[in-house]
Amino acid sequence: AQPAAAAAAAAPESKMFCMQCEQTQDATGCTTIGVCGKTPEVAALQDVVVNAVRGLAALTTAAGASAATAADDALVLETLFATLTNVNFDDARFVAYCKALSARMDELRAALDADVLAALPEAARWRVPAAEDDGELEAQLQRDAPAYRIDAARAALG
Repeated sequence: AQPAAAAAAAAPESKMFCMQCEQTQDATGCTTIGVCGKTPEVAALQDVVVNAVRGLAALTTAAGASAATAADDALVLETLFATLTNVNFDDARFVAYCKALSARMDELRAALDADVLAALPEAARWRVPAAEDDGELEAQLQRDAPAYRIDAARAALG
């Protein structure tokens, strides 16, 4: 419970909060820059990706086993693996993951009734925000990330 408590305490005030690897600062999480070299910007994009995967999982579960595809499985594995491995901190890659997750979520939402959608967690309603270009989109995603980080910390605390 200690790392989760640190997450809840650090999330609102910190530039970043990352506890995705064994290298985390003081075994509780990195709050300014990752010990591994991860920037706050990449950590924010990874938070958005994890939130979107939560939404995709809720949507595929609601849509039923026949709606989930091998491509969904591959997308989830690839995106989550990218957040866990500290070897490639390419912002553009995480923006592309956000776009791919959002597109698939839109397809699944289109097949579900409004009543079903209303009962799903907030993550299932997430969409990539409208943006003029990838740079603007990246900035918007990074601004959204702290809310997902706080939600994850609260969930970890129970």
